[in-house]
Amino acid sequence: MPTNLKYSEQTEAENLLQSLHTNDKPQEVTEFDTDPFVAQGRLAANLTDSTKKEVHNTNTRKKLGVGKFISIVIILICFGVLSFGSIFAYSILNNSGKSLGQGQNQNFFDQTKQFFGNIISPNSRVKLAGEAEGRTNILVVGTDAAAGLTDTMMIASYFHQEKKITTVNIPRDTLAFDGFETSKLNAVYNNAIIRSNTDTDDESKQNLVGVSALSSVLGNEFNIPLHYWVVVNFSGVTQIVDELGGVEIDVKKDLYDNRFPNDNYQFVNGSPYKVPAVNFKAGVQTMNGRDALIYARSRETTSDFDRSERQSIVIQSILQKIKTKGAFENISKVSNYLNIVGKNFRTNMKIEELFAFNQISKDVDIKNSFMRIVWNTENGIICMAPESLGFGSSIYYCDGGIIGKKTKSKSRDKAQAEIQNILIASSENELLNADVVFVGNQSSDTEKAFAEFEKIGFSKMRTNNVYSKIKAASANSIETTTIYIPDARLRDLYKTLSTKPEIKSTLKESFPAEKKLPRGFEDAQIIVWVE
Repeated sequence: MPTNLKYSEQTEAENLLQSLHTNDKPQEVTEFDTDPFVAQGRLAANLTDSTKKEVHNTNTRKKLGVGKFISIVIILICFGVLSFGSIFAYSILNNSGKSLGQGQNQNFFDQTKQFFGNIISPNSRVKLAGEAEGRTNILVVGTDAAAGLTDTMMIASYFHQEKKITTVNIPRDTLAFDGFETSKLNAVYNNAIIRSNTDTDDESKQNLVGVSALSSVLGNEFNIPLHYWVVVNFSGVTQIVDELGGVEIDVKKDLYDNRFPNDNYQFVNGSPYKVPAVNFKAGVQTMNGRDALIYARSRETTSDFDRSERQSIVIQSILQKIKTKGAFENISKVSNYLNIVGKNFRTNMKIEELFAFNQISKDVDIKNSFMRIVWNTENGIICMAPESLGFGSSIYYCDGGIIGKKTKSKSRDKAQAEIQNILIASSENELLNADVVFVGNQSSDTEKAFAEFEKIGFSKMRTNNVYSKIKAASANSIETTTIYIPDARLRDLYKTLSTKPEIKSTLKESFPAEKKLPRGFEDAQIIVWVE
């Protein structure tokens, strides 16, 4: 069983916020203590002096033996290798140094030792925070620099014993109280930066202040430790995907968006929207960085909940490609990836922890062990808030509770239970978010089946109870209900549901070729057939 964690001790994020309250400056971001090029210069100078002495004494010394000559050559070669290695390590660490280990204190020589340690002994790694308890949690924050808001807030968890990854997106329009003011959740990050009066030129400190505030709000709300955080500039996603050579995305349904904004929200030919309009067709596609980012961010013609699911799918695809490509094991490519990381990602992970995550991924079946929870306003946890609250279109707990305000709320209790037990919840959630269609013959059995699925929590359902290709029910006819689930994983999840629909039915795999579904129902994942 997965481990349930409690959030009992004061976190680094809370310590930072406390220091801000007392006008203390936040902890400094890691900087390099030594420039290896300077160190090499000193060594070169010393070598020059030594060489001069050797030339001066050349007439008073015997000629070098072959053994000594070979030894000196070997020493010089080793010195050259070490010099090149330190330059290479400096290049990589310099690229990533301002993004990795934020809020940590670690000098260049420690980082270099760890970097070479990961290359020389790739099978050894450091223990990650939360690993002893069985679960490591990461807050992933996607920022929109042009809008000054956090467009994505996701809690990702890795379960070490089960070797599974789970994600849950917290909707950006959810109302939250950060200890100072109530706003939408996507403004908490920026509001903390504004209150701190952090130097606008110091992006690292701004990131640390903003994400610490957000981490504190969410960690306390759901009563879990957030061991690590990652702040992603969306342009970094584009660059990573392109460096990987594209990613494979299974587009579940057509996506058309004629209101997707131009880059930096600029007007192009008099229009603020991309021309031609965004248009993804259902099916497996290999997307470049630009398309993957658009697919993950589009929401105007769908919803924030659909977008949350697509963002999780894109992250899964990126992780899968990193694993199959061996991105962080290719010594010629590591610098490229870390250069992108250095420019577009900020995290409190140290470099050896980043390598540890890469090492762990080798044993994880990312394609089949990546599960997600997608919250929507039909799950009994979150609902649309009335606009009379003054926040426009926004979300709060269904019983009126707001994140950060410790009022009694059954919806909050349900949210905490779901996130604390996310490994179990995400498995059922995958099934409950499947597309279900009900095809019937005007009988009450079809209506009952629909009501039973709805009661359990299935949310994506369509029905046609007057299908012309099924003989209409009569007062004396006896109907049979068959549930077809072609996907083996979904079928297994259905079999293990804690609460099943209370209907007499037969579960089968393949939908018969001789039967035809109504137009528009062909993409269904679960088919409930009544005849």
